[in-house]
Amino acid sequence: MCDIRNIVIPIRVTENKYLKSSLKDTVHFGKLMYYTKIEGEGIGDDSEDKIFGKSKKDITTITIKDPKNGREWTIPGKDLTQDPKIEFKLNNEIKEKIGVACFSLITFEDFELYSTSDNQKHFRLKAKALDDIKKYIQEKEKFTGNKCSLIVYNPSNFLNSIRNSGYEANKIKYYDPYNLSRFFEIKDGDEPYYYFKPESFKYQREYRIVKINKKDFPENGENVTVDGISKDATIISENQMNSIEIMINVNN
Repeated sequence: MCDIRNIVIPIRVTENKYLKSSLKDTVHFGKLMYYTKIEGEGIGDDSEDKIFGKSKKDITTITIKDPKNGREWTIPGKDLTQDPKIEFKLNNEIKEKIGVACFSLITFEDFELYSTSDNQKHFRLKAKALDDIKKYIQEKEKFTGNKCSLIVYNPSNFLNSIRNSGYEANKIKYYDPYNLSRFFEIKDGDEPYYYFKPESFKYQREYRIVKINKKDFPENGENVTVDGISKDATIISENQMNSIEIMINVNN
């Protein structure tokens, strides 16, 4: 029996000029560090190579201890110019070798039941999911200056092609930087930092494929063929997103 909670639909916001190559199994991997440089442009994230935790400056007192003589300095919250921040970064040598290809996953939680006919239930995207995807498209268009469309992938072909490619891939986990207990769970966990992003980017619903080179990743990224990833994929515009539908056959 299929667990509907595991249903995912892979999508990718793509500039129209790259649609043709994207439908020929070509996947562009951008250098991880490139995305830290475009922070502030909407879709970029300056924390791609690290995780960070924060404390509210209006309720925090910071104590700094000198390890040599045990002397302590205390800084009251009112003297802090910004929220106190702790962070852990990837090793400089390894992060220069990493390239990432960013997709998105629409899950069953993004859908709502809107009609029932005979033995079928019909689900369509919730307004929140539609708004998030539209936001992502608009921000990419603003950043690139080019019109973008949405590629919708066949879930089975997409996921099987990634498994067969040998590249690692996973969903991005979004976290609240002010939840310090969660921050330290991530820090001490086994997953690489490049699979975590602040929750302000949650609307992107990112699924990330990672390519690690032996040498530094090219500044302009790499185009890689991932056999079968775009088989049965289709292109839709922002205005056609309402057409994405899930139909489930049920027994009466």
